Amino acid sequence: MAATKPTCKDCDYCGLPFIQFSNSQIHCSEVCRFWSKVSIGYPDECWLWQWNLGGGGYGAFAKTYLGYGRGGATIPAQRYSWFIHFGPIPMGLFVCHHCDVKHCVNPAHLYLGPPVRNVRDAFERRLMKSSQGEDHCRAKLTWEKVERIRDLFATRRYSLSALGREFGVVAGTISSIVKRINWKGTPCPH
Repeated sequence: MAATKPTCKDCDYCGLPFIQFSNSQIHCSEVCRFWSKVSIGYPDECWLWQWNLGGGGYGAFAKTYLGYGRGGATIPAQRYSWFIHFGPIPMGLFVCHHCDVKHCVNPAHLYLGPPVRNVRDAFERRLMKSSQGEDHCRAKLTWEKVERIRDLFATRRYSLSALGREFGVVAGTISSIVKRINWKGTPCPH
């Protein structure tokens, strides 16, 4: 099979002419290929990634040209947006969203932060569930049941083992609940 002869073509995104080396090449640069997959709105709006989504619902940009990392790598779209606007991302930092929209690539909505800040921000904005109380993956009780257990135990008519049988947990769990060792505080509003 003969190699494709380079031809002059206009970029499908920016309209500038470029030398096309393969029939599949329709953009003059990686940056134009990136922006062709974004719905750009007003400066204060989210600019939404319209192509593949990777883990966790974040945009996934498959690099094919050289210039950032190794060709062919898939990187989060918000990281590439940061790179083309502000430069390299220091080791150990995440590109985080002020807007909390995972597939937003508007550089005005992005900021750099260490992993601990990213997790803290996600908890503060209720984007991540707590792993305590009824949100814990192995929870057998709800806050409503815990409050009922405490109310019933306070009447002094029920033993720990009787409440355990009633609510499907062991007496030690009931003891930890009424002593507020487990299920401390009050339920988190959702």
